[in-house]
Amino acid sequence: MLCGVLIAITPLAPAMGQGPEEGLPRSEVALVTEAHIDEMAAFFGLNDAQVVQLEELYEGFDEAYVERRTAHRLAVKAALEAAEESDDWGASDEVRDEMNDGFTLQRTEMVLAFYDDARLLLTKEQVERWGAWERARIRFDELPRTVYPEDSIDLIAFVRDQAPQEDAPTITGLLAAYEADMHELLLERARARVSTYTRIASMNRYDPNDLERLTRSAREASWAVAELNRSTAASLFEAMDPSFAPQFQRLYEDETRPWMHARRGVIHTFERLATAQVLDEKQRERIGEIRADYDRRYTDLINTIRQTEVEAERQHATGHSARPPREYLRVLVVPGRGGVSARPLRPGAEALVDFVRALTDLDTKTQIELGKVLTDEQLQQLRVTVPTNP
Repeated sequence: MLCGVLIAITPLAPAMGQGPEEGLPRSEVALVTEAHIDEMAAFFGLNDAQVVQLEELYEGFDEAYVERRTAHRLAVKAALEAAEESDDWGASDEVRDEMNDGFTLQRTEMVLAFYDDARLLLTKEQVERWGAWERARIRFDELPRTVYPEDSIDLIAFVRDQAPQEDAPTITGLLAAYEADMHELLLERARARVSTYTRIASMNRYDPNDLERLTRSAREASWAVAELNRSTAASLFEAMDPSFAPQFQRLYEDETRPWMHARRGVIHTFERLATAQVLDEKQRERIGEIRADYDRRYTDLINTIRQTEVEAERQHATGHSARPPREYLRVLVVPGRGGVSARPLRPGAEALVDFVRALTDLDTKTQIELGKVLTDEQLQQLRVTVPTNP
């Protein structure tokens, strides 16, 4: 694990109230949840006594927040009832908006006060990591607000969980630069999102062209986050031990584009054959050749579709379309038959349809080649199905 790396790359925390959340719009400060408590305990390595104190602090916060929220809802209800009696719905909307804005600010102040109190529970050594925690918290809250497949992953947490300790010295510099750059990009994305909300709310009428124009800055901000993750991940692949880098790359792809490596029937067949006791040496050698050829062709297909997707996402971010960035397909795994099928959810999915067809064709032909290696008795014993209609 890389806990030591994260400590090494983070500077001393700034003074209380001057933390990294300073540039985050107040309306975007996330409410404290149990997930934040768990994340904070893991980040600082809190002992049992500290965890109990933090949980008690959270219980008090949650009770106060629920009480404040209930009072707010009752006040809004009373304002709406008053408007109904006076038939002044326009004024009622303004009052409700003002009340909601006021409650949002109150909630934000409660959250910041909670973290100020939580900081008092830490040791001197733990407090030195407070600035790193605030940046980690912003990543924890902001990254899930995703637009593109690669703008939602926190590489620092991902490397901490997935990379072996021996790679730590090699990638420390990469993670330090990534942490600083990602923090600024997430603040910019939050500001762009708030600006977009504000401008859309002020539209007098719905106009698709105006909507695309108004959302462009938010899309570009999300694209910048995805680009940073993509470029940093590529650098990490190169910096890691060659024996582990391919595995880490696969883990990264499973996290960001899991559909790329859906387990299909032909993979199950290869796995069964790898442990089969009824094969002779010549059969094993031929199956190894088929697997090597399959892996090479599969990798070529994956690289091609990855480039196609990234380009589609880039055009979505920088172009004039507010539609979803991906030509989404419904990909279905067919167990034991080595096939996948797909149906475009909207027009323009030709590239991905071609990919799915090519992948299905590769699976089918590979299954046929495997069938030629095995006897009829082995096919039945190993439950290998050979397509009869390629």
